[in-house]
Amino acid sequence: DDDDDDDDSARRVVEVSVSLGASAHASARELWEAAKRARGKAEKTESAAAAVVVAAEKKSVAQLAKRESRAALGAVVDRAAQAWWHKFAWFVSSDGYLCVSPRDRSQLDRVLFEVARRGKDAVVCAEAANFAPCLVRGRPSDDGTWRVSPLALSEAGSFVACRSEAWSRRDRCATYWLEATDVRKSPPDDRWRAVFDAVGDFAVRLAAKTYLPPALLELGLAVLFSLDRPAAFFKDKVDPADLVALRAPLGDEPPRPRPE
Repeated sequence: DDDDDDDDSARRVVEVSVSLGASAHASARELWEAAKRARGKAEKTESAAAAVVVAAEKKSVAQLAKRESRAALGAVVDRAAQAWWHKFAWFVSSDGYLCVSPRDRSQLDRVLFEVARRGKDAVVCAEAANFAPCLVRGRPSDDGTWRVSPLALSEAGSFVACRSEAWSRRDRCATYWLEATDVRKSPPDDRWRAVFDAVGDFAVRLAAKTYLPPALLELGLAVLFSLDRPAAFFKDKVDPADLVALRAPLGDEPPRPRPE
């Protein structure tokens, strides 16, 4: 019949090899064991494939998170690179005076002849080879004059000495300070003397030199975390106007904050 022919065509024919020397029961048992082994291999393959997929997903998530972390870190570094304190050697004295020192010739001219405020700031130098001068930003006093504390000058002297050859020689050197008005690019007459340092040369007025106590070759480092307000860096010890002084155009004094 046609129905029987359709049923026969729908049946799947599987060829099985059997041993003529074995009984039907033994042949069936061998076939079942082979089928069991095949199912076990298939299950192991599926489990291994699933594990590979899970591991690949975890690796992709980790790489994506690492990439996002690097991108965020790069953005932080880019923002930090725009800050002026990464361009200069600087520190804040124990009593809150901002001290800035140049790293190269262009920074020397910038610090001594553009940022320095005549009659307000002090410049600290050392009588040692390969030193870099340090500018100490003055503060207004109650009587309207500008002053720099002896402690800030002393710490700036140690800072300058540590960044000179005195550090490698482990020997103290004489340090002195003078007002910013007593520093020129070149000596105009015999009352001035040219000074050659690690970042360039300039001239100082000899009569204006005031020597400091022997500088200690001690230098400490700290990690500074940026907060929203620049004034929070040093808990209101540093005038926020000093933090933007190096960004202000020449001749423009940054506005001083109003007391809260």
